[in-house]
Amino acid sequence: MTTLRNEQIESNELLNEIASTDVTVAAGTDGLLAGNLQDALQLLASRIKALEDAGPQTGRIIPVGTGTGVLAIDGDQLSLNGNPITLQANDVIEIQAGTYQWIDMSNVTFFGAGVVYVKNNGLVIINEGGFNLNGNVPVKNVVFDFASFPGLEYGLKNTFTGPNERFHIDTHSMGGYENITIRGLEFVNVWDRGIRLGSHSVDYLNTGKKAISGLLIEKCRFISDNTPEWGGGIDLGGELNYETGTDKGYIENVVIRDIQLIGGDGQISLGNANNYEIYNITVDKVNPTATHHARIVFAQGWGKIHHIKGVEHYGNLTCQWVFTRGNVPAEALVSNVIAYKSRKYSATEFQSFQRFLWPNRTTFCHGKALGITAIDMGTNIGVPAGNEYTSTAVDVYNMAGGEVTVKDTLAIHPYNTTAVNNGPISAASSNNLVYADNTGAKLIDFISFKPASDSPLIGAGITDADLTDDYYGALRALPPTVGAVEG
Repeated sequence: MTTLRNEQIESNELLNEIASTDVTVAAGTDGLLAGNLQDALQLLASRIKALEDAGPQTGRIIPVGTGTGVLAIDGDQLSLNGNPITLQANDVIEIQAGTYQWIDMSNVTFFGAGVVYVKNNGLVIINEGGFNLNGNVPVKNVVFDFASFPGLEYGLKNTFTGPNERFHIDTHSMGGYENITIRGLEFVNVWDRGIRLGSHSVDYLNTGKKAISGLLIEKCRFISDNTPEWGGGIDLGGELNYETGTDKGYIENVVIRDIQLIGGDGQISLGNANNYEIYNITVDKVNPTATHHARIVFAQGWGKIHHIKGVEHYGNLTCQWVFTRGNVPAEALVSNVIAYKSRKYSATEFQSFQRFLWPNRTTFCHGKALGITAIDMGTNIGVPAGNEYTSTAVDVYNMAGGEVTVKDTLAIHPYNTTAVNNGPISAASSNNLVYADNTGAKLIDFISFKPASDSPLIGAGITDADLTDDYYGALRALPPTVGAVEG
């Protein structure tokens, strides 16, 4: 198969050949047009540049599947045009469109420089199971891209309503997975978890083996009509507990972004994570009948969560149970969060535990909340009488030595409090505002959450290096507006 890279090489070789000769290209010569040698050189140079600008090089297309039944893909048994092959950089394993019972993928990994791709040729539906990653070697340097087929934002769709995971990373609990991208998945009315990491039990304490290092999950959607119990979500597991001598399922350098949670009881959960970033998450009517202490975007470890919006949900919209790897305390961040009409609990939570403090292994972690907007918190619709809870912008519990700083944060109509915080915050906290209703805050509406031109929120904040834009990506003014949306 001719690739962009091959075309570039051929053009460069031709250019070198021309440059090494004194022959003048005669007027009217076919192929290199009329002109002299300099014209030919310029033409070839422009051709090379056009090839380079055309996009990333592509590798071989390796079709798999017939659009029906159970699809098993073994990276050690791949063939192209009837001939066995070994995966090379930029190769594309292309799943043919159709409805499959489930898909098992084993030994698809790449140990060289670059990546290999798994893509779809049209809409791929799974209706009786999941997409399972396993094999004799850990998956490394693989991009699962189901968002690049023209006209399909979500090219892999799972509709199975039975138990167990729908996209199961490392079903054999092997660990050692590295540099993986997952994008373009949609889960509709799935009963159990959507994306799950199976190596949450891999022993990091005694083996030093990480469950996964370098993971990007993006552009995925989880939809539930609230008939199933779960409705999907992302569960990366893991646990750190000094009291029981447990350090397992350790993950690092994880990015989760551009995710929609719609209905159901799904959440995004990281159990033992270092340097995570979770952002551009929208939450709509999640946990509609729940009465337990729910957490929707939930991470244990250290990292940052930002640009999150939740409407008519139940539970802390974001929650970080924090600790720092090593002996130097870090600072976990949450910023640009909009929470509207939570039935119970505050927009965000910080907390830590003594079990996270492991001598010479971990220490405490600070927290910072910036630019939070919390409106109509603790509406208590459907919450049993006597089970109500103080609900505002930020919940702060025992931080095991750390402090939480809150700035530029807004609470409108909080429940059972007149403060933006429920729990102690640091003396560095400042420029936070609370209103009994919107009459004083003067937001234009509860859709954009943007303040009116005469709102007292505008310019009432304090500049912070960790708050440079607002929820919509607009640059913050100096001084900034209080809340998640700049005036």
